[in-house]
Amino acid sequence: MTARSWVGEGISKPPFHVVHHKGILEILTNTLQIEHLPPKSVDGPIRRELELLSSEASIHEWAFKENEGLSLIVPATVYPPREDTGLLFSCLSKLGKGDGRKLLEIGCGSGAVSIALAKFGWEVTTCDVNPLAIAATTGNASYNKVNLTAIEGGLNEGGNFTNQQLIESRGPFDIITWNLPYLSPVKGDEEKLGPLEDAGLVDTQENNGWGVALL
Repeated sequence: MTARSWVGEGISKPPFHVVHHKGILEILTNTLQIEHLPPKSVDGPIRRELELLSSEASIHEWAFKENEGLSLIVPATVYPPREDTGLLFSCLSKLGKGDGRKLLEIGCGSGAVSIALAKFGWEVTTCDVNPLAIAATTGNASYNKVNLTAIEGGLNEGGNFTNQQLIESRGPFDIITWNLPYLSPVKGDEEKLGPLEDAGLVDTQENNGWGVALL
């Protein structure tokens, strides 16, 4: 077990636990109906991303307010709660209780911010191009007893907004928020997928992208 202190601004620092949990991957892959890793015929970049599914998921205890926290299952390819997660929530919480106001989070990751805001009365729609992020967010929301709508879609690597019509149908939104990944820019011939592996699966154009490979 590793203890960390990724908590919201101005909050006392209870431990942020990361616990490797065997068996979680099986639950997630069953949810996505993935029976095995991709065959060797799948191209290199896509195969490398999908092979990350063999890594263990972890359970994070994230304290977003004094004496309030969430238990979150975070697969290996999904962005976990970090310092920037706490900072984003602390800024949004200054808007007060949602009282039914609508919020869209682009790039939900494990669902930490969306779930915390749903607990404060916001009507939350959240999206991510990583199907494991959507599976994790949906499961984490259910476990933490909150209602939200999680949609697979958003801005992909090519700058296109996938599933835009479905996402927009949930609006209009009072707030749209996006916690951009803090990644160094790609240099020269450096492979694009490398620094993105920790943040999530990337929608590539080769062989119809990873979505087809997952199916």
